[in-house]
Amino acid sequence: MNKQVSYAYQHLSRTETLGKCIHGSMYLCPALLIALGKFEYYGSGGCQIGDSIDSHNRPFSHIASVIECFNHKISIESNRIIGNFGDNSDITELDIKNFSYSSEDLSGPLVGGATKTALLLSVNKQKFIIKNPYLKTDVYDMIDFLRLIGKKIDISDNSIVCSGNVMASSNQYIEFNLTQCISEIITYSTLALINNTNLTFLDLNKKTISLTLKPEI
Repeated sequence: MNKQVSYAYQHLSRTETLGKCIHGSMYLCPALLIALGKFEYYGSGGCQIGDSIDSHNRPFSHIASVIECFNHKISIESNRIIGNFGDNSDITELDIKNFSYSSEDLSGPLVGGATKTALLLSVNKQKFIIKNPYLKTDVYDMIDFLRLIGKKIDISDNSIVCSGNVMASSNQYIEFNLTQCISEIITYSTLALINNTNLTFLDLNKKTISLTLKPEI
């Protein structure tokens, strides 16, 4: 790291520095918006794979777009994105196909993030329909957790219907186990096949994995 970059990094605010160390910090934005009515986003960790609309940083424009679809407010500054809670009482549904690279099916890197953001933003709504959701492992995990805290969620082939209220906050701890990463399962399975090696995965959530392997193949 050269001196100029090192100096700039050392003088980032603590908020900026920590946010950019978290791979999925963008998903804190809709959660903070619901919980606190506001968020400030300085970027996230992970691969910076965005195109020009995201200044070649990790994509956030689709997250911002979903937030705006819920009638919340987004403002963009030179070094941060600010979100403020808006009146979304008349917003009842969102179609994830609007974030797909193809009009025929769900494709591209944005559909998963759009689905998760819509799920998070539906927490404080009595009823919300997510049309054509991208159902993968982390989406199923999020649905299971929302059910655990009181939301009623029904899943069909082409929609997620979220209704009801989350339970009141308490000091009770909630234990929740995340499903194993599908990408890692596919990666290690491929390596095992290439190297003609026997491989056994232990304690897999077979029900969720069988559902979420479908869009990955």
